[in-house]
Amino acid sequence: MMCHDEPTLLLYVDRELPEAERQAIGSHLGQCARCRALVAALEIEDRVLQGVLNDPWWSTTVPVTEVGAAAAVPLTRTRLVGALTGVVLSLALVRFLVESVGEIGMPTELAWLSPFRSEGLMNWLSSVVVYGAFQADVAASAAASAGRAALLVTAGLAVVMVMGRAAWRTGVVALMFVSALLAAAPSEAIEVRRSDASVTVPADQTVDDTLVAFGEITVIEGTINGDLIAAGRVVRVLGTVKGNVFAFAQTIEIEGAVEGGIFGFGQNVTTRGHATGSLYAFGQSVMVPASGRIDGNVTTFSQSAAIDGQVGRDVTAFGQRLDVQGTVERRVTSYGERVTLLGSARVGGGLTAHVGSRENVRIEPGATLAGTPDIHIREAAPSPYMTVSYYVRLLARMAAAFLTGWLLFWLVPAATAITLDTGPKLVRVVGAGALGAVATPILAVAVGITLVGLPIAIAVFFLWMVVLYLAKIVLAVVVGRALLGSHEHRGRQALLGLAVGLVALLLVVSLPYVGTLANVLFTVTGFGLIVIEVWRWYRAWPKRAGVPA
Repeated sequence: MMCHDEPTLLLYVDRELPEAERQAIGSHLGQCARCRALVAALEIEDRVLQGVLNDPWWSTTVPVTEVGAAAAVPLTRTRLVGALTGVVLSLALVRFLVESVGEIGMPTELAWLSPFRSEGLMNWLSSVVVYGAFQADVAASAAASAGRAALLVTAGLAVVMVMGRAAWRTGVVALMFVSALLAAAPSEAIEVRRSDASVTVPADQTVDDTLVAFGEITVIEGTINGDLIAAGRVVRVLGTVKGNVFAFAQTIEIEGAVEGGIFGFGQNVTTRGHATGSLYAFGQSVMVPASGRIDGNVTTFSQSAAIDGQVGRDVTAFGQRLDVQGTVERRVTSYGERVTLLGSARVGGGLTAHVGSRENVRIEPGATLAGTPDIHIREAAPSPYMTVSYYVRLLARMAAAFLTGWLLFWLVPAATAITLDTGPKLVRVVGAGALGAVATPILAVAVGITLVGLPIAIAVFFLWMVVLYLAKIVLAVVVGRALLGSHEHRGRQALLGLAVGLVALLLVVSLPYVGTLANVLFTVTGFGLIVIEVWRWYRAWPKRAGVPA
């Protein structure tokens, strides 16, 4: 009898196969030692997974017997000062090592690989965008599910809190009703096409809705009467798009007509066609060849940008190099290293260049430029520690944070009782903070690419920004209480701890050389504290509200 593959045996372990097939596999296991061993391993894996899910890493309590007695050592003043000193020294070492590696010579041919040079940095950033494009459909599905779940939970909590415990069953019914509405709520103005290979709109086909396409290669030869949202390795528009084009791909080529704007995120963005709106391009290389025409503005964030075609308004370039060989009706503005106007360039509104050296601006004979070039040479900024305005802003930030913390404690008194007193909890907090701080905006963008998810995306992004601001304030309470050696977390003592903690954290993040890295670390830790406490409140809420399990 032939052995079964691992996915089939996994379904057998999970009891998801038809009974007849289960019996056949059971008979085979009695004769095959290899399959029995594999099933035994899958059963162990299943039990471990169930244990993790039933006792998640974000659990509010960690028994001392599991993590060792040393894990429950309280966060005293001496240990906190030692920890902050260790953080500063570690960050200084990390930065020294990074800068030392950055000074190592690298052949010009490999400059695109180095994250310490502008060529390599833009390549890595564009690669991240391309990877996100390949995973966009998965992220969008997960984010949409998370958004629907958040709405369902909010609706259910609202029903129960307003109607009380006696109306729990009514709340469940209302929750099911809202779920049915959300499940049936996809917009009729959006058509989604997904393929592992290619997504194509033939020349004789017209799509009357906004088209969302996920495929390795997306080719539009026909007409789209709405917007085009495409993600994959290659996005090519040969036909007509009546709305805007949002493209996330390694290679983006616009050769047809776009009656709206173009938003391109990828490694190479090329526009040979005609766009009635503006072009916003993020990538390693951005090109508007001689046949390209943009009636609006062109804004690029790239290592290199080449404008050989026609631009009806302004060109604004952020990056290392900008070459203009075509016609720009209005002004050219560059923030980078080099700007070149080739012999056939025509610029009707003047040139503004922000560069490191005047020699980096080159205007070849034959180029036409209205007015005298406005060249700004970047000079080394004076040390902020030598200016009064720096300390005024520091005091203003501290005062604003203190007032915000006071308002937070008044609205949510439980926030003053947050603790960080064990090693395992610190690991969980930093992990949750890093995940939440990085994943939240990515999921918000993924949800926001559809009209249905745009309100959810805006709300999630706004909440993310609020939590980022509150992160160091919450951490300051923990630090201040440890520095004061006080366990009291109410009234004036809580405000005093907040003030002391804010002073300590702001002093560390204001240090030269390591302040930026420390700011990121403190923000991630505070973000994690908020995430963990919200999860604790969520798990304990049914008991406090008298809701049956």
